[in-house]
Amino acid sequence: MLRFANILSLILLSLTPLAAQSTFGEIRGLVRDASGASVGNATVTATRPNTGESRKVTSDESGGYVLANLQAGEWDVQIEKTGFRPAVSRGIALRAREVARVDLALELGQVTTEVQ
Repeated sequence: MLRFANILSLILLSLTPLAAQSTFGEIRGLVRDASGASVGNATVTATRPNTGESRKVTSDESGGYVLANLQAGEWDVQIEKTGFRPAVSRGIALRAREVARVDLALELGQVTTEVQ
């Protein structure tokens, strides 16, 4: 029984470094308007320019958002809300197991229509 407990302990200890070797990071931040007031329910989209992969979340009532479990690499973040012009931050270098902070301010503006 002692031998089994020792083997089980070794197996569990050997798995710990695997969990620590994550290749994912996180982008989080606050969405504000030009006066500094929180902007809730804004659409926050993170896009990897080299692959086109994207993830969307909605900011909470205090303007906060979290894009978790993003693959390490370069990301662009765009924030949109009706009645505001979109705000963009490009070239965010996200490293594994790190949190990148991206706070953006939205400016009042008219919604534009693009015709192709």
